[in-house]
Amino acid sequence: MATKDKYPLALHSLGKFIDNALHLQSFSDTLGGFHYNKELLKAATMNTYVETVGNRADSLYAAIHNSTLKGIAESYISVISVITRHVNLS
Repeated sequence: MATKDKYPLALHSLGKFIDNALHLQSFSDTLGGFHYNKELLKAATMNTYVETVGNRADSLYAAIHNSTLKGIAESYISVISVITRHVNLS
């Protein structure tokens, strides 16, 4: 069950996933995962496209286009392994 104290971890994990998967730099002058969180989450909750709810769709799609499926999969596995360490599965 999600609690409010878990939200920062979830948002940080989402930002790290986006940075790693799309080879973006955290805390740089360019857009990173932190900047895309709002648009991605809003689009997901509204069941719509990123360009419908945000103004960073072009840069997000360019980053996706320049990434590899292998990089995205490796980032996903890395983030999931970190998250599952914080979850009691017993």
